[in-house]
Amino acid sequence: MIINEITDEYLKELDQNTSMISLSFDLMFKSFFMANEYIFKRFLISVLHLRIKPENCKLYIINNDMTNLRYKEYHKVVDFNININNYIYVNLEVNTERFEDIKYRNEKYLDSISSSVIDKGKNIKIFKKSRTIQLNLNVNEKNSKIGEDIIYRVSKVTGKIFNWNNVIYLRYLDYYKKLYYNQDIKKSEADYWLATITANSYTELNNMYKCFLSDEIRLKLMKDVIRLNMDELIVSENIIRNLEAMQKYSMEEKRKSKLRYDLKKAQKLGLKQGFEQGIEQGIEQGIEQGFEQGIEANRIAIAKNLLKKDLSLDLISETTGLTIEQLKKLQ
Repeated sequence: MIINEITDEYLKELDQNTSMISLSFDLMFKSFFMANEYIFKRFLISVLHLRIKPENCKLYIINNDMTNLRYKEYHKVVDFNININNYIYVNLEVNTERFEDIKYRNEKYLDSISSSVIDKGKNIKIFKKSRTIQLNLNVNEKNSKIGEDIIYRVSKVTGKIFNWNNVIYLRYLDYYKKLYYNQDIKKSEADYWLATITANSYTELNNMYKCFLSDEIRLKLMKDVIRLNMDELIVSENIIRNLEAMQKYSMEEKRKSKLRYDLKKAQKLGLKQGFEQGIEQGIEQGIEQGFEQGIEANRIAIAKNLLKKDLSLDLISETTGLTIEQLKKLQ
């Protein structure tokens, strides 16, 4: 394909006939940046706020299984482990799950990077000068009100940061996409780079690149994106991922459906038991008091049934109106 053929009209036609695989797809992300070392340098320098010029940046991929990828090995793909200028060590991961669910794993990644820097016989002064970074690009944090967060290890007593050179960078990609469409806010190069990862169409991605890249670089990158979207391995792995996501969603919907059924069943049973008990007590103490006690008994009966499902006390309390203390007594 000739670069000059990639026009706005051509991209619109592509969007009408095909679906672009986003750069947020792990394999697409790796393939794209492996094919564009200079762009990868610019990306990392911007996103990590490094005071290095791309021409002075030496980039080494420590380990990456791109050459060993095979069908059905999607989950074995490792993250990028990167060495920048022999003193900055980065583990880069594109997270498609909620970060809260995997933050402990990422912290262990950071420890792994740090330990790999310390070789036997190496002077500890060299280790102190090095930087170890865990970079998380979070895809599914849709309600984040911040674009980035930085995590250090802090002393509980003094409040001081233990090691400034050991850090986790979080980037919430959906925030940057919203930021891109907010014309009232000035954007940095890092803002644009992070927004491009979320682009869902060729036209959208091309328009994003126009904001901060030269035409020559933009056209080259668009050509690479189109080429990678035709790659059989990437397409097949993307289909597998989508099928797995659909299966996971289906299983989750089934679980929720069963939970809703169990809840209705518990409500009906509790209603029957509660009002039967209320009626009996109403004969002795009066219809009004019996009705109130029937409602209370209804709540207790529902709570007992829900407790058998091993649901959280907070959820049962919200459903029945009983306090946590009352529920603990019923356990």
